Amino acid sequence: MDPLVTCTLIIAILVLLYRYVTKNNNYWNTLCIPFARPIPLFGNVLPFLQQTKCPAFFFMDLYNSATHSLYGFFLLRTPALLIRDPELIKYMFVRDFDSFRDRPGGHCDHDKVGANTLFFMKSPTWKEMRSSLSPFFSPHKLEKMSETIFQFGDQLVDHIKEKVSNQDEISAFKALSMYTSDIIASCFFGLAVNSLKNGNLWFQIMSESLTKASYMRFVESTCVMLLPRFANFFNMTFFDRTSTENLINLFTNAMEERKRSTYSRGDLVDLLINISEGGAKVFRKEEILAQALQLQFGGYETSSNTINLALYELCLHPHVQARLRKEVSHILLNHQTLSLDVIREMKYLDMVVSESLRKHPILPVIDRECTISYKIPNTDVVIEKGTPCYVSVFGLHYDSEFFPNPEKFDPERFSPENKCNIVSGSYLPFGIGPRRCIGTNLGLIIVKVALIKIIHNFEVQLCETEKRKIEYNSKRYLTGHDNKSEHMKFVPLHKSSVF
Repeated sequence: MDPLVTCTLIIAILVLLYRYVTKNNNYWNTLCIPFARPIPLFGNVLPFLQQTKCPAFFFMDLYNSATHSLYGFFLLRTPALLIRDPELIKYMFVRDFDSFRDRPGGHCDHDKVGANTLFFMKSPTWKEMRSSLSPFFSPHKLEKMSETIFQFGDQLVDHIKEKVSNQDEISAFKALSMYTSDIIASCFFGLAVNSLKNGNLWFQIMSESLTKASYMRFVESTCVMLLPRFANFFNMTFFDRTSTENLINLFTNAMEERKRSTYSRGDLVDLLINISEGGAKVFRKEEILAQALQLQFGGYETSSNTINLALYELCLHPHVQARLRKEVSHILLNHQTLSLDVIREMKYLDMVVSESLRKHPILPVIDRECTISYKIPNTDVVIEKGTPCYVSVFGLHYDSEFFPNPEKFDPERFSPENKCNIVSGSYLPFGIGPRRCIGTNLGLIIVKVALIKIIHNFEVQLCETEKRKIEYNSKRYLTGHDNKSEHMKFVPLHKSSVF
């Protein structure tokens, strides 16, 4: 072939390729929406593909670089939208929920379990499944489960005391992971793991392995969430494949064994069996098992992290810890027992947990997909169907307009007098709207019981070798917080009675 022709063809191909990868680069400009300048082909996602930052901080940086209520960016070639205005967030994700009822991630045809969790499930199946699962989180069920949670709270105290008496170094995260895994195993699946008593960690290890921090696991989970088409093309999954298979086998065996027996515990296993065998909607087997996997992961991962981070803040702020201990001891002394009603009396405890969740939200990014073309209220902007829309919870929680001096740990923000001053839609630790976390109330009970038991029985301090600033692991999808190396010193308090 003539060299000139060859050169011309190469140039033509490169020009066409460039036009293809930059085709949407002016998308937000045509809508008069400010946007982050994309890199051809990669859009704006290169930082977390290179693992220089986790998605939580990627979205926070986007939030901080913008001043408008709407800010455009690109997931590879796909235009996406960041919503920064709390009022607009409520309009879109609550009032006009039908236009944003699905999440953009999870479109992985081969990931039969991960894609069918309540988190990723699409409407109308999502709505039917959530309705079927809701009875498990009813006030009556929570009251019944609370007795089990209180027992494991006592075991947590005994476990720490044993470690202290043996002068063993205590990893707070490990102890709290044992506490939450024992609760999940018992309340959800009727399994007597008792890792706090006998050190049997098999259930905890299986739980941790679902999202173990590694480069490939991070890339896969991030792509499933943010780049679903890319993830689907390369057969990626949100959870680790081997761990998913092991846990699904565990759940399947638990359900089969329960079916063969006449025994009923009223736990998640019984509920999933009832869902699979009756009701107006018939769910597929993978849809049933996917809920067990998600609830197990969600209950374990989020609760242990939240407790650990709250303790970490209490170590850094001993005056807050002392005030919390005073409230807990006073109320327990008055009632001589622990119950959900007693926990509700602990207003300062609620303030501490709320402020900890502001600084360290469970889900730092809220995502929705525009399912019906939507006109932004009071504007001429129309969001096209299929557009991914995001809220940076970190961005909102650290915005000084909504939370003055946001780096400061200040429970007084959530006092009865000050709580009314918090801008509605600016505090979103559990999400917002109908797709808000289904296990919020159960998670808060697990967190508060652990804090009550620990603060009532110990003074908690950071070890001298421990760093004073929380570090983040860019290999973790959620907050990126890597707290497994943190060690705390638990100083027993001499009391005449223990609750």
